[in-house]
Amino acid sequence: MDTIVGRRFEGARLVVSGVRLERCVLVDCELVFDGRSTQLIDNTLERCRWLLEGAAAATINLLATLCRDDTALADAIARELGLPVPTGLLH
Repeated sequence: MDTIVGRRFEGARLVVSGVRLERCVLVDCELVFDGRSTQLIDNTLERCRWLLEGAAAATINLLATLCRDDTALADAIARELGLPVPTGLLH
């Protein structure tokens, strides 16, 4: 895994998959994640956008399809991920 420490990226397209980013500043960047291992440690992200590709996009699409008609599953996934479950929004 490549390691990038203490750099500043601005307006960049950065593939974060397979990379360890530590103490970096990312401003107005497009962050690409494809499902490979990634380590993000003590970074500052400002106005960045995430783009999911490959396995990451397939996983999100599968979860969205499964959760679309099964609110109990959506609630369970949110709880497992430690996310708040919006009351009344999913039901």
